[in-house]
Amino acid sequence: MAADAKCPWLLDDVEPLADALLVGVDTDRGALVDAALGEFAPTGKLPITFPDDAGATAVDEDWRCASRNDVHGYAKEQHMDGRAYVHVDTDGNRCQLGHGLSW
Repeated sequence: MAADAKCPWLLDDVEPLADALLVGVDTDRGALVDAALGEFAPTGKLPITFPDDAGATAVDEDWRCASRNDVHGYAKEQHMDGRAYVHVDTDGNRCQLGHGLSW
């Protein structure tokens, strides 16, 4: 699966079913395809944090978000009253701001 992620996605239903997720932020589609086909070894770091589930971004009746910090992924868990904010993939990677992989 390849797509743009300009806003944090909910990966909890998708990630366990996918062999790979190729995500860019305004990334050229050709570059994503070239990376997937092994034309070069991509590297990168996430510019956002992917939330653990819909509850992490839910709003209450007063329109207060469960994660009250306005910056996507920045220090969210300290505002969650002990609940998780960051999605952890099936390999144990925390999909948070600054996380990066390469191959």
